[in-house]
Amino acid sequence: MANVPVDEDTVIVLNGDIITSQDPAEVLNRHLERKLACPELLATIMVSPMISPYGLVDMNDEGDVVGFREKVELPHWINAGVYVLERRLWPLLPEVGDHEVLTFPDLAANGRIAAFKSRSFWRSVDSFKDLNEAEEYVKQLELEPDSVTRGLLE
Repeated sequence: MANVPVDEDTVIVLNGDIITSQDPAEVLNRHLERKLACPELLATIMVSPMISPYGLVDMNDEGDVVGFREKVELPHWINAGVYVLERRLWPLLPEVGDHEVLTFPDLAANGRIAAFKSRSFWRSVDSFKDLNEAEEYVKQLELEPDSVTRGLLE
């Protein structure tokens, strides 16, 4: 955070191992709206539906397999690694360690963190398989003329 200009009180931060089509301005707008209602708000995190990484097997009461489902959306939301943070939060962030474990639970317990639910494309790139899927997604994008990703495909 040392490189953020001192006159910026609110910043958008993305984990370096994710790719998403979510417009970060929408996450920022959600944060600013919630901050009006809750001035003590310090952060907003983007959350995405949890998709099972495994195929699910459906069975009847007798234990017979009656179907298979791939990439099932589970009834949970995951931290998608896109954050809007207030400068007032920075002293609470650990120099070493995981803010998701060391800082965010306290913020949640005190009502100082909000969520932005996103159903946009999101992928954590943690393996070669993830990288291949992300590359395929980027190749399939229909880019707008002013898209910031334009140079990626050339």
